[in-house]
Amino acid sequence: MSNRDVKRIANHLSLSPQVFKEKFIRVDEDGDNVIDGAPCPFLLDDNRCSIYEVRPAACRQYPHTGGKQFFEHLNLHRKNINHCPALFEIINLLEKQ
Repeated sequence: MSNRDVKRIANHLSLSPQVFKEKFIRVDEDGDNVIDGAPCPFLLDDNRCSIYEVRPAACRQYPHTGGKQFFEHLNLHRKNINHCPALFEIINLLEKQ
């Protein structure tokens, strides 16, 4: 998650960027800032996103199937198929070819 994402979401939640990071962000195994929690702490009971208007760039681009780098991230996509039915179908089709 970029600093720009952090500032935008923190502002939306009326939090300082530091408090937002302490409350909602962790550093993953690649050293990236990611939202801490599965399912996402911003996911509502009806599966809608409570911060949809200001969601992070990674969420806007998810499941990352439209870019040229799609094939560079197949390992990540395989991890995400448990969370995204569309991505499951795409990977399934690719593996059949």
